[in-house]
Amino acid sequence: MIAVADTEKKEASRRVPPPSGEFTKTFRFVNYKGKQIGIVDFGYTTPEEAIAVMVEGQAQIRKLPPKSALILTDATHAVYSRDSAAALKAFSRGNTPYIKASAVVGVEGVLFILMQAVIRVTGRHYHVCKTRAEAMEWLISQ
Repeated sequence: MIAVADTEKKEASRRVPPPSGEFTKTFRFVNYKGKQIGIVDFGYTTPEEAIAVMVEGQAQIRKLPPKSALILTDATHAVYSRDSAAALKAFSRGNTPYIKASAVVGVEGVLFILMQAVIRVTGRHYHVCKTRAEAMEWLISQ
């Protein structure tokens, strides 16, 4: 789901609550089969929460050596505004020098269109996966 600020209340009323414990609405690194993967968890976020995740992630990603980061972005049921969409483009563009590979899950409908805009801005490839497990397996193979 994706919404702009003026329709966010309507969209929020139709949102499915997140499964407990699966979505943290944060940026964090996890060790998966000996590889460090950064998880940008936009799952079930509001635009404001998504921007907070970007601020947190930007600080950590930009400490890494160039072309070293494996990043999984989960946008499942995220809601975006014009401001958070602009922030996402800036976040992605600024992180590009540090990224080795990116996988994304939860991009459907209008969110897929936003992802295409991010691809145009960054020139990066984002591997679209159906699940986090599939994304993590793809990332460690890069």
